[in-house]
Amino acid sequence: MEKSDGGDRDRVLILDNPRAGTGERRRRLEDLVGELGARRMRVERISDVRDLRQRVEAAQRMGDLRVVVAAGGDGTAQLLANETPAGVALTVYPMGTENLLSKYLGMSTEAKQFAEMISRGRTVTLDAGEASGRIFLLMAGIGFDAAVVEAVHRARRGNISHWNYAFPILKTMWQYRYPRMRVQWEREGEGGAIDSGEAETEWAFIFNLPVYAAGLRIPGEADGRDGQLDIRTFRGRTLARGLFHLATIGCGCQGKWSGSDGFRASTYRIELADGGEGSRRVPYQLDGDPAGELPVEIRVIPKRLRLMVPAGVGDDDLCLMPATV
Repeated sequence: MEKSDGGDRDRVLILDNPRAGTGERRRRLEDLVGELGARRMRVERISDVRDLRQRVEAAQRMGDLRVVVAAGGDGTAQLLANETPAGVALTVYPMGTENLLSKYLGMSTEAKQFAEMISRGRTVTLDAGEASGRIFLLMAGIGFDAAVVEAVHRARRGNISHWNYAFPILKTMWQYRYPRMRVQWEREGEGGAIDSGEAETEWAFIFNLPVYAAGLRIPGEADGRDGQLDIRTFRGRTLARGLFHLATIGCGCQGKWSGSDGFRASTYRIELADGGEGSRRVPYQLDGDPAGELPVEIRVIPKRLRLMVPAGVGDDDLCLMPATV
């Protein structure tokens, strides 16, 4: 559903991630604060996430909260969703590495246009995912790509660029052993009956929205408004098989050969399969940040997110957006 806020809500809270963006991108944030002030918005910048929930609740009591802005990337947006109650209008001022959510929603990087979007107050409602109690907006990766994400973040010394992924990808390709996982799933079938099943795999992605890093076309037709999460699994336990799957992902043709499958469900449980691999750990990542290791339970939360978007972007537009951004 598409909504517009009333004009009496003039308080804008900005969660400012100092690790996201430098130089020109930081200057754009200062420009945004100025543009919002010129539109008679009262701007409060928050750098400590521990203060965020209290400030949001205070603004809600006053009835003047217009939107909470994540000034950063996808990780900052995820943090914002976890620290704010359902129903609060959220948006993302893109200052991260990939900025997948903001690209998907058509967000401008120009301060004037972004401030005008906030002034107009157009919002849409989307589902969210939840993994062991933690909300995510875009996707979960289980296995190889999560191991890469862990390696990148262990070596992090400031802002992350695409180059920070090159060596961890090569190292993980050589070292990762693709432990076998069991995926159990449930969804509502015809007539409201619960449909369930299970499968085994060595690598999996679960998507709320049809986006992934570097424009890779993994998620296909994931729809953030259908009350389900899309899964894509990859079979194979060798380096050669891993390279093959990476190649199919690169050309967007996964699923056309054996060893890859995709379907939709509302809940998943993923754990290490039997077979003497209990000592192997398998990590998972959420929206590009390390999040834990198996076992994990993942479910959809229908209509959990209220996102402020540019004028002209409504619910019908979201299902027409391309799977790559």
